[in-house]
Amino acid sequence: APCGRALRCMDWGDLGPRVALAYKINSKTVLRTGFGIFYDDYAVNGFGGTSGLLYDPPFFRGATVSNSITTPTVTLDNGVPAIPSIPVTNGFVYPVAGVNYVTNYHDPHGKNAYTEEYNVSLEREIGKDGLARIAYVGNQSHRNWYDTDINQAYPGPGPIASRRPFPLWGDLDSMVMDGQGAYNSLQAAFKQRVWQGLGFNAVYTYSHDITEGTGEWGNVQNYYDLQGSRGNEGWDQRQRFTLSGSYELPVGPGKQFGAHLTGPSAKVASGWQFNLIYTAAGGFPFTPSMVTDVSNTGRGEWPNRLCNGKLSNPTIHEWFNPACFTTPPLYSFGNSGRGI
Repeated sequence: APCGRALRCMDWGDLGPRVALAYKINSKTVLRTGFGIFYDDYAVNGFGGTSGLLYDPPFFRGATVSNSITTPTVTLDNGVPAIPSIPVTNGFVYPVAGVNYVTNYHDPHGKNAYTEEYNVSLEREIGKDGLARIAYVGNQSHRNWYDTDINQAYPGPGPIASRRPFPLWGDLDSMVMDGQGAYNSLQAAFKQRVWQGLGFNAVYTYSHDITEGTGEWGNVQNYYDLQGSRGNEGWDQRQRFTLSGSYELPVGPGKQFGAHLTGPSAKVASGWQFNLIYTAAGGFPFTPSMVTDVSNTGRGEWPNRLCNGKLSNPTIHEWFNPACFTTPPLYSFGNSGRGI
């Protein structure tokens, strides 16, 4: 096996330096900045434990048995059909004629994904127990995991299998670790510590998140052109505002109202609060797709984009202009993009 008795080879180069600095400009103003490198473990159980090296030969094998309800050909009396053997030679699995594999691919030499995170912020005390903060927060992510097919056929006429890198195999559900990403944001916040019973926190973020493909639904159209799938990530929410706060009613002992109360009545009347959480946010991008396999690769693909697609007055019945999208030429991929 490539890594001896291990399912994956050790990744020894994961150095994660981190540094932070703070400079006090005056008694009410502080400048802060920081940088760090953070790693995400490439677990052998793959994405969320749904698939991975543990579920590949020779550690795992199975078979699907189809049987008719009315006229069964496989019964308990006859026993469960034998599971075909899967030959493994020097750690490699080879196809067997007449056996259709449901196959997962994971690189045993895969490296852990990592993110370079950085930020700079300016904080200032304002008024009575108020704190304002404005910051730039960003990161660059590398070796991101995404699901794709390393045996994807090239576009063209004729049988799909003949245009695959490994013609004897079908789709190879693959976890690939070469995606890149970038996140940049402007963040502003104001926090009012509790003063006369009132406290609140207001936060606003303007951000942009770009990736090439992430997670179990990598949404990569063409495995051989990763840059062509670079676009807005599915969770890219450009603007978000959140206001949270609480107000304690001035009722009870020592308060403006009911200061004379004692005993059980004091306990019932005091400590009451109004609490608020309000959020306003922009929408998420989506990726237009086609049902027709124009490229003849056996996979989904995108349409061609003719115009922007935004409507001046969108409705729930027509949120964008479908006339801006059309079918690409035969045996080609669409250009509309990911997360538009």
